[in-house]
Amino acid sequence: MFAPNLKWENIDLKSMIANEFPFPVAIDNEANSGALGEKLFGVGKDASNLIYVSAGIGIGTGIIIDNELYKGSSGFSGEMGHLTIEVNGKKCSCGNRGCWEMYASENALLEQAKSLSIHSDRADKPLDIESLVKMADDGHVEVIHLFNTIGEYLGIGLTNIINTLNPELIIIGNRLSAAKNWLINPIRRVIENRALPFHRKQLRIEFSGLNIYSCALGASSIAVSHFFSENNITVE
Repeated sequence: MFAPNLKWENIDLKSMIANEFPFPVAIDNEANSGALGEKLFGVGKDASNLIYVSAGIGIGTGIIIDNELYKGSSGFSGEMGHLTIEVNGKKCSCGNRGCWEMYASENALLEQAKSLSIHSDRADKPLDIESLVKMADDGHVEVIHLFNTIGEYLGIGLTNIINTLNPELIIIGNRLSAAKNWLINPIRRVIENRALPFHRKQLRIEFSGLNIYSCALGASSIAVSHFFSENNITVE
């Protein structure tokens, strides 16, 4: 219905895929699929109330409450990447200003790196998150400061989520999870300083061990669930 980072609005993706492939098609939000993947196969197995934060090109969140995926009244819950964290901030593709994902996503990281004239160490390879992690590991001071800034902005948004939903577990996944060693300390520092004490008392913050595969595994589980809900299966 609306995917601003892809510049899609009212695109009937389900019909397009169904016309191309002779199989049943189910469509869901990437962050919702990631939350299911973590709940079923990842670090969220033992948590009843968790938030999966998909930190990639943008930021999306999948919300699981009492072991069930929460989708909101019309299926559009979890767009927390568009929480406003800067009142007169950068213009976002969604039409708002100062959205969280403009300051704490993979795109934000790469844009800031370019503005600081940080380049890949290989002429044939564009700057990416793996290159930046390697630079930080090698002691590149500007890159380390950049990760610290991104981590602090992640912490700001997570604090809003923590104070609102009081989850037992927050899982950070997708592309930015590759930089967990450089992001976890600023995230924890901000949450320690800003989140309400009772909310953070039993809170766990984890980076996904499934990396970018949380979504694929969750989407697979959706397909399996649809198959069994729409077909009468007998086992003899």
